[in-house]
Amino acid sequence: MDRFGLKWLLMATLMFGFASADPAMAQRRGFLAGIFGNGQNSPAQPAVSSSQRRVNRAVQNALNFFEFDAGPVDGVFGRKSRAAASEFQAFLGNEATGHLTREESRFLLASFNEVANKNEALALKVSLGLVSAQDLLKALAEGEAVVPETPETPAQTGPLSMRSTCVNIGASGPTDLLKAQFCNLRQLAIEQSNFLIKTSLNGQSVEPVMGECRLFAAEMRPQILQLATTDSTEMLAEMDMWVLRAGVAGEKLTRLAETCLGVAYKNDDSEAALASLLVLGGLKNAIYIELTGYHIALGLGPEGTETPNERGWMEAAVAAQTDENVALTAQSSAQRTDVLVDVISILAVEE
Repeated sequence: MDRFGLKWLLMATLMFGFASADPAMAQRRGFLAGIFGNGQNSPAQPAVSSSQRRVNRAVQNALNFFEFDAGPVDGVFGRKSRAAASEFQAFLGNEATGHLTREESRFLLASFNEVANKNEALALKVSLGLVSAQDLLKALAEGEAVVPETPETPAQTGPLSMRSTCVNIGASGPTDLLKAQFCNLRQLAIEQSNFLIKTSLNGQSVEPVMGECRLFAAEMRPQILQLATTDSTEMLAEMDMWVLRAGVAGEKLTRLAETCLGVAYKNDDSEAALASLLVLGGLKNAIYIELTGYHIALGLGPEGTETPNERGWMEAAVAAQTDENVALTAQSSAQRTDVLVDVISILAVEE
């Protein structure tokens, strides 16, 4: 690594100053809270009938979907669920008691059914953070339509926009399946980055972090452009050597790159995203090797990165799987391998 690269690493280490927390199990809000959980209820909670638990779970799930953080969907209405119910009531302009009336519960569940069950494309956009669930809830409360207009995408003169790729995602066809995998991981990476920034010792805001990440991306541009002509095995070997020369502990380097990745996705900066992914690939992290493959397959990078070697990246991601749970997704390596086998099959047919 040259002096610029080393200087960036040292500066970023001081700038980000991460607290010691496990980013793979970061606190996640909203629709994903039921998956990851945060232990809202104490063991001393009173027993609840099975039928009441079913109702409670439905309400908790709907509250989470509409961005009122009820915590894990466990069927026990504890302090966190009551707080979420109060927020929902205040949102409607009602008295915030934490105890939903029959009418409030019916409206909440009917709204969830309208958005999440009757409109798959809209529900996908909500889960990916592309449409505000609370905006939809407000529209329903005011008796308006819940299908938002799709914004016009300006003509592309350079690399494809990662954000527009996810906004315009469909629900059929092999390419849409690839987009769905990419967009899901993109959103999880943004949440991961938000958590890392929030828990950093220096309390940085996104703007100066993005500035540092863009400087790093500019330094990594030669490696990014090599994606057009270099196969995955050679590229990952080069990045492995880059990591060794960096002289930064793997855990700290991972957190730096994960922070830049999410910020880059949020700011729709494909070069900064690819720079981060290459570093994480050099750290032999399978999920980020897979994400690099989606960038290549979907043309999400600088001009010249559209190349037919995306299958090689997916195969490299399979080879990099370990027995541990996969970063970002909390899936097992076996579950993620099943996804990759399907993706590789799709890419093989398209060649």
